[in-house]
Amino acid sequence: RRARGLGTVEYAWALAGILGLSFAGLLIARFSWRAPFWLIGTGLLVAFFVFGMLPAARSKRAETKTKKKRPSVRRWLAQLRDLVNLDQNVSSTWGAIIAGGLSVFAVTNISIIFGTWLGREYGLNTTQIGLVALILGLADLVGVIFVSRFADRLGKYRVVLYSTAGAVVAYLLLPVLNFRLLAAVIGLVVTRLCFETGIVSNISLLSEQVPGQRAKVLTLASATVTLGVAVASLSGPLVYSKWGVLGLGLVSAAAVLLATLLIIRQVSEGQSSDRIK
Repeated sequence: RRARGLGTVEYAWALAGILGLSFAGLLIARFSWRAPFWLIGTGLLVAFFVFGMLPAARSKRAETKTKKKRPSVRRWLAQLRDLVNLDQNVSSTWGAIIAGGLSVFAVTNISIIFGTWLGREYGLNTTQIGLVALILGLADLVGVIFVSRFADRLGKYRVVLYSTAGAVVAYLLLPVLNFRLLAAVIGLVVTRLCFETGIVSNISLLSEQVPGQRAKVLTLASATVTLGVAVASLSGPLVYSKWGVLGLGLVSAAAVLLATLLIIRQVSEGQSSDRIK
C-alpha cells in the first residue's frame, strides 16, 4: 500500500498549487509581495515543531547505536565514488532515479515559461495566467488521487511506464494544439496529468527498490530531480525564444522518450536486497 500512502502525502503538492498560490495572489493584491513570505515562514516554523512531535521510526536499525566515525576527506571521496558507481544489481534503482529526473526536466522545461507563452501568444494577463495555474494544480490533484487509489492495484511499474509513455505523445501534441487558447490549455493539462501520475508512482516504486537504503535512494532521486529543474530553468526560456512551442514540445518529448526507454530496459518493480554501490 505504499503508493496509497505516498500518493496521499503528495496531495500537499497539488493543494499548494490550488490553494497556496491562489491565496498568495490575494495577499499580494491586498498587501504586498512580501506578505506571502511572512505566511510561508510562519508555516515552516509551525511545521518545525510538528515534525518534532512525530513518533520516531520503530525499527531495530533505528534503535541500534553505532559508533560515529570521524569525517575525513578519504571517506568523503569513497562515499562520492560509491554514489556514482552503477552496480549491475541495482540498475533498476538507478534507471528509475534517472527516469524521474528526466520527467521533471521535461515538465519544468514548459512550466517555467508557459506564463510568457500564453501571455505573448494569447494576450493573457497575470490574473488569467494564475487561473491557468489553478487548472494545472487541479490536474496535479487528479493525478495524485489516481495514484493513491489505483497504483497499488494496477502495479506501480505499469503506471510509471504508461504515464511516461503517454507524456511523450502529450508533449508532441502540444505544438499541434497551439492554435487556440482552450486547446493549448487542454494540452498543458494532459502533460501535467501524465507527469504527476508518473512521478508520484515513481516515488513509490523507488521506495521499494532497496528497502535497506530507502533514505539514500530517495535522496539521490531528489538530487536528480533538483538537477533536472535547474537545467530546465535554463533550457525552457532559451528554447522558447529560439523555436517557440514547437521547440518546447520536442525537447520535453525527447527527454521523456529517453525516460520511457530506461524504464522498459532497466526498471523493475521487484525489491532488491543489494546495497547501492
